[in-house]
Amino acid sequence: MRSAMEQIFRLEEKYKQELKKIEQVEEVLDSMRLDARRKTDLLSEQLLYYSRNHSTDEIYRAVSKMNDNMEQFDLSFRKFFDALSEEREEITAKYRKDLERLEEEYYKRRKAENSQV
Repeated sequence: MRSAMEQIFRLEEKYKQELKKIEQVEEVLDSMRLDARRKTDLLSEQLLYYSRNHSTDEIYRAVSKMNDNMEQFDLSFRKFFDALSEEREEITAKYRKDLERLEEEYYKRRKAENSQV
């Protein structure tokens, strides 16, 4: 009985650790994405400010290109987040399956022990 409960506890701890790793990766990716967005916005503002006496067509094209690149960057990051979400779902499904198996074993042992008494 105790062994099955220990296995369940260890399984739960492992599951929590795996989810925590995914959350840490998501936090780092989100931080990188926000930092890139902030720097791009700042650079765009500076470019517009310091070039106010120059040809606006070139400047707006450059700013537009920077924004397009940032959107592509965001799209690639969304793919990473989607992959992490899928990984989380797979880990959760595996955890539930393993937990169900361990609980079933636990209750079978307990039932067998109770029938012996």
